[in-house]
Amino acid sequence: MEHVLCILNPFELIKLSLTSSKAKNDVKKFKTRFRVLVYLTENPRVQIKGKSKKKRRLWEYCWTIDKSMTTNNHNVFYFLENPIKDMMKRFSYIQEVLRCHIEYINFDLHYSPTENKLITDWLRSLQKSVDKIVAEAFNQKFDDDLKYLLSNITVSKKLWLRTTRHRDDFELEIPQGLLYLNVSNSRFIKYGQLLRLKAVNIILRESILTSQEISGFLKSWMSGESHLDLDAFQINVSGPEAMEEIMDLSDEMTTDPNVMEKMRK
Repeated sequence: MEHVLCILNPFELIKLSLTSSKAKNDVKKFKTRFRVLVYLTENPRVQIKGKSKKKRRLWEYCWTIDKSMTTNNHNVFYFLENPIKDMMKRFSYIQEVLRCHIEYINFDLHYSPTENKLITDWLRSLQKSVDKIVAEAFNQKFDDDLKYLLSNITVSKKLWLRTTRHRDDFELEIPQGLLYLNVSNSRFIKYGQLLRLKAVNIILRESILTSQEISGFLKSWMSGESHLDLDAFQINVSGPEAMEEIMDLSDEMTTDPNVMEKMRK
């Protein structure tokens, strides 16, 4: 039985589990080998991947109003005007049966604005920690929903905040120990919070930090006083004059080809 279950893809396993309660239990007992990417966007979808990264196998459930799409061996389409509740119901069953790990969530907070907290609670009921989250919000009225998402779902590796506007008094606690942090509108990040950030790679766009603050941060980092885990840092500056002030740092000349190649890249 294990050999047969091992060669079935996710679609086949789900279909098998629906044939009887015994079949469902057999599939549930089978050791999972799948990981999941969840897209809560205009056309929500669930992508299921095999655990082997060498084999680019992907199966997708998608909810859309475009009836020209055709179900095939790797894509199943559901045609609904308001698909979110159907998606939650179906994916809850998939998660129960396959016990697959959700490694990525793309959450567009505009998609179903009145249900953002409901969706967050649902995600948390499935899995409390996720490797990577991309959160999208292009209006300050979603500030509370964004804070609710990050206070209820733990991000363990990568976080990308694709936001454009926030309230003037907006504050957000950013998870610590990330491998990658990208903030599209980092105006809310003041100097004190910058010093507290702990991530391997940090990208801050639209920052309002002064050149003196950025310079102070770089000196602290280079001297080993802070951010010992930080490998790379990217931030916008106001212009050439600010750049000169920021880059008033200790340096040394080198002709080491390895260093030069890293800088070229």
